[in-house]
Amino acid sequence: MKFLLVSSILLLHWICEAKKAKSAKSSGSGKAKSGGGGSLAASSDDPSCTGPPVALDSYGKKMYKRKLISRYTYGTPEEGIFCHVTFQLCPGENAVTQEIDHALGDHSRIRAYQQQDGSSWCDAKSLGGIKVDGMANCKNGIPKTRSYSPVTPLNENTVQLMVREYRSNEQKYKCTYDKNCKFGMSELVCHAPIGTEFLLAVSSTGGNGKKLHKPNWSMKPGSGPYTINFIGQGVGLTEINPAVLSMLGTRTADDGTSPSPIKKINYLWTNAYYDNAAWLLGEEPAPAKCETLASSSCSKIHSSDLAREMVRQAKSWGHRFNLMHSISRENPRPAWAWPRVDAKVLGQAFGLTKTKKGGQDPNVKWFVVGTGRFKKAMYALIEEWGFEIGKKAL
Repeated sequence: MKFLLVSSILLLHWICEAKKAKSAKSSGSGKAKSGGGGSLAASSDDPSCTGPPVALDSYGKKMYKRKLISRYTYGTPEEGIFCHVTFQLCPGENAVTQEIDHALGDHSRIRAYQQQDGSSWCDAKSLGGIKVDGMANCKNGIPKTRSYSPVTPLNENTVQLMVREYRSNEQKYKCTYDKNCKFGMSELVCHAPIGTEFLLAVSSTGGNGKKLHKPNWSMKPGSGPYTINFIGQGVGLTEINPAVLSMLGTRTADDGTSPSPIKKINYLWTNAYYDNAAWLLGEEPAPAKCETLASSSCSKIHSSDLAREMVRQAKSWGHRFNLMHSISRENPRPAWAWPRVDAKVLGQAFGLTKTKKGGQDPNVKWFVVGTGRFKKAMYALIEEWGFEIGKKAL
């Protein structure tokens, strides 16, 4: 069952596109009705347990109250804090009904709602025992909506996110932590009391017929063979790991019988410290902090997420999958890890031979996930080796 579930990620974009196309046709406007419509009035489209929508995001998607029901917190403030959080959905809701397309990088849209006493997070003076000066990016008392890549299995009626905590830059914003700094969405997700309600959009950022990523590879018989090279920065694993599952979760092309066009996947995961990766790889004995609304013990890690599922399945892929690590700040650096990525490290890690621009095999594809500056730097290094990237990395 687990293998079928993961393999179906590759097929999800066909399901989602069919639903979007059908909805767009019925509306006559070229926009999908699901999650949109621009109205906060109650309707038959509302989830069964939420009541009417509370807000609309910038895409016109209806946002509903969803309760934070569990959180696992890993790491240290010095090396980085990572939070694995789970939000409650209504019975019968899941990634498919939400039109979340893991295979093409869809995002969940999330916004702060209100504190448990009913007051606004925009004016909060404390968060998880930390003194703060309200929430950043609030406009007229309305917090900014953020997008995160979900790591939820397709058949599970929750939303799971993995988020790295980012604190205010004290020097830039002239504030002092635990005194008068503002906090952002990542800090709120990592420190809000369990049971706090957030607003989540009913369908993905990629709704209304828009796909976040348009692959320049094909699963049709006879395509490729492709070598897919991923470079992920830190929590970029939430986007890359489900994509790897999508590509390697089946050994056949889309006809179900021909060999898969995906020959090999190389994945270079970059972190400042190895502990930033160890918690996901199962090498940490227990999470630093575990919180849940459930009556059962919180000591056992809830690990149905797709990020860990990729790690579990990796051994079965043999030579088709190569996971590498780049550790930039740890001293001494583990002997088996690559240092900070530069042109030389990139070439050695991926076994490249330099050519003139455009001289590389077009069936070698690249995809980088990280901050805008990180992606710009990595794609520039890739082009140094003769690859033509443009805007079509994957």
